[in-house]
Amino acid sequence: MNKNSIPLPSETFFNSIDAVVLDLGGVIVNLDIQLTLNSFLPYVKNPKVIQEFQLGHWPIFIYQYERGEITTTIFRQQMRETLGIPSNAIIDQDFDKYWSALILGIPSSRLEYLIRLRTKLHNNNKRLLLLSNTNELHESATLSILPKPRQKWSYYFDHTYFSYQMGCRKPEGTIFQRLLDSEHLNPARTFFVDDLSKNVDAARSLGIQAETLNVATEDLLHLLARH
Repeated sequence: MNKNSIPLPSETFFNSIDAVVLDLGGVIVNLDIQLTLNSFLPYVKNPKVIQEFQLGHWPIFIYQYERGEITTTIFRQQMRETLGIPSNAIIDQDFDKYWSALILGIPSSRLEYLIRLRTKLHNNNKRLLLLSNTNELHESATLSILPKPRQKWSYYFDHTYFSYQMGCRKPEGTIFQRLLDSEHLNPARTFFVDDLSKNVDAARSLGIQAETLNVATEDLLHLLARH
């Protein structure tokens, strides 16, 4: 299907909102967390730690890193200690590559759709925003997969909000409220898409229009086209 054949949301939708807010990982960037775990596995002394990660039992320092509460240097150190990896077993450059192995890429059709969507929003004095639980290393890695010469999120979004720069993360209500306040938005006229229902529920609790994207069955383009 030609990328331009997927319609933008309806005029009724555009008339009902002042901003569209999108998540990054899963919604825009395709992810596979298992690839990161597989990258570290040969160096891990205790495979049970990887099994805990696979079950979604993440150490608290990972969330601290997403909030920007610890530096990348401290994060690497704590991750090595948790996995039982000697500090000299993986150099920082390789560590960063393994940590970002989960980032698969972004279909060009999705990026082109974002450009079309943003243009339509601008024509109606509305905004396209990015709100993501992202750490410093992953922000850098996602920028690197954007096509040249458009290797900046500013080509696709009016403003970006990353958890590690804001000191809070989804589903904490604070991160949504800060975005609303910064953009002077009415939550009832703000539309948010995320691939995690707990984040969508948190947004809805503040009065934001929000919808969960099931990445296994639907693409962002088709979700938006339904509106």
